[in-house]
Amino acid sequence: MSREDKHSNINAFRIAGFRLGLKQASIWLRPELLVPDQPDSKKIDDELLERFGIEPREVNLRITRRLTAKEQTAQQFAWQIMALASNLLQSIKIPCFDRGAILDVQCVHEDSQRYRLSCLFPAIEEQSLRWVSDCFERAYRLVSRLADPGQTDAEMADLLEALHEKFITEAKKQIPGGDSTIPVLKTAFQLDIPFIYLGQGIYQLGWGVHRRLSDRSTSGMDSAVGATISQDKHTTARILRQAGLPAPIHSIAGTREEAAEAAQRIGFPVVIKPADKDRGEGVTVNIRDVDGVYAAFDSASALSKHILVEKQVPGICHRILVAGDTSAYTVARLPIAVIGDGIHTVRELIAQSNQREARRAKHRRHSLFPCDELADETLKSRGFSFESIPENGVHAQLRPIETTQWGGLPKVFSDDIHPENIKIALQAAKLMNLNVAGVDLISEDICKPWYENGAVINEVNFAPYLGLRYAYQRSGAEKLVQNLFPQGARIPVEIYIGDKSAWVAAQARLHTLASSGTRVFCTSHTRTMDIDGEIRLQLVEDGLYARCRALLMNPAAEALLLVVQTDELLFKGLPVDSIDEFTMVNENLLSMNDPTRPAASNSAHRLVASFTPYQRAKAA
Repeated sequence: MSREDKHSNINAFRIAGFRLGLKQASIWLRPELLVPDQPDSKKIDDELLERFGIEPREVNLRITRRLTAKEQTAQQFAWQIMALASNLLQSIKIPCFDRGAILDVQCVHEDSQRYRLSCLFPAIEEQSLRWVSDCFERAYRLVSRLADPGQTDAEMADLLEALHEKFITEAKKQIPGGDSTIPVLKTAFQLDIPFIYLGQGIYQLGWGVHRRLSDRSTSGMDSAVGATISQDKHTTARILRQAGLPAPIHSIAGTREEAAEAAQRIGFPVVIKPADKDRGEGVTVNIRDVDGVYAAFDSASALSKHILVEKQVPGICHRILVAGDTSAYTVARLPIAVIGDGIHTVRELIAQSNQREARRAKHRRHSLFPCDELADETLKSRGFSFESIPENGVHAQLRPIETTQWGGLPKVFSDDIHPENIKIALQAAKLMNLNVAGVDLISEDICKPWYENGAVINEVNFAPYLGLRYAYQRSGAEKLVQNLFPQGARIPVEIYIGDKSAWVAAQARLHTLASSGTRVFCTSHTRTMDIDGEIRLQLVEDGLYARCRALLMNPAAEALLLVVQTDELLFKGLPVDSIDEFTMVNENLLSMNDPTRPAASNSAHRLVASFTPYQRAKAA
């Protein structure tokens, strides 16, 4: 197999192993960069923060020689490109959270502004290097434009629009996963929980006996049957009622006439919505007559053949995120609104808000604030107009309800929700056999128990959306991920370096651990064993790296012993991001490319140097 992959003038090692203490597996990139003359690094950092949410971070520089002034400029410019490339990969659902390390930066030829960058950059196994290359090149072009003092806001807006429409939107269609994939994996990364990509948007979180399969905000702990039930609001409500939980009164309608009959039977006002859609799609509220029923039915029918006519319950919708036996957060989803300052009109507040959003990369924007006929009607229904000047802190609502399409504003009630409301949310999730669920409770006052004010469980959502924009979302994601690992996410990994003597030492350790009841596996580059004997593994490409990864996926593994007998890991990197202990038994290593010959004389010591940054501190 070739050690290099060439795509769009970026060279990269294929194998993504752990190197130089980076917390993500990495590949080696060697792009050429045309560095602007004296770019304003502070301005670029400010632009990256405002437009992409990229916090400035100290350069991870691994160059020991003294850099010239021009080389220092080039390495700072390259670091900003690497930061944006990492951000763009996340935007297309590839979990690239480390920014890598700069190994060298050299002028291509004298008096030139062109530099050759050598760096380690994160990469996910089984994901095409094409995406790394594409994001790196787009980041290079964008940072170069940000460095141009003549760049106008209008020109940058066009660039960001093209980035979103021509790249991010199309790339996301080709990469499996969902909107919650990156929030879950980023949270795991911050909690020092390892993950492995398995394909089709599915990741393994944790190792061995602790492993969990993760898909968006769901895991293997969530029932497939419960997922199916939750997709049908009519069935969900019926099951909730049968279990003695509060649920909406509604009826299925196949025609406009059936919908009108159901509305008259149930009693106005009613809500009409698709029975099998999420995110507020096709929902019409506050319907008070037959003509309204007809219009709402037509709207919902454009999205689904299964239409619900539902008795409208007073109050607002509160999302209770259930994670195991706890509530991760409770938040009211209020309709999109501008917030008054006592100075500006609603129209001016809308313009100001949209101007701020327009400066952000499109994939990071909130929904734009509408200034249309529906906004005018919504404002008037609440005593406002576009020319009103709302008092400081007053919400001027622009839509009748919150939906994903229209956007909204969160109001957190995690500390105020009544315990009885949390109790029924947990019951509803368990009823569906869902470990994680978004339970929507419509209540006039979430601080009061549901049985006092007629609150109802409107929906139980499988794979609820997770975000990281707000503090409550970040806290909720952390609780959700921690809930998956009550016993921790890692298993001990020990390394023995040397020839047959290293294998003998590892075998002695295997028997010691096994005698204490630990299910331990021991592997070299050619042989894998547990206490009962040899384990047969069929791998596409054999070796210590591949055998270790296979054992990390084994749900029986409680500890792992790696016997390093070749220089393989010097080329591929480590297969793990942490080591509990490593022991140099001797320096007698073989060559990976020719196991009949010894490796270079310094290979064992180079391996020890590569292991050292990944050795976990021992508990006191």
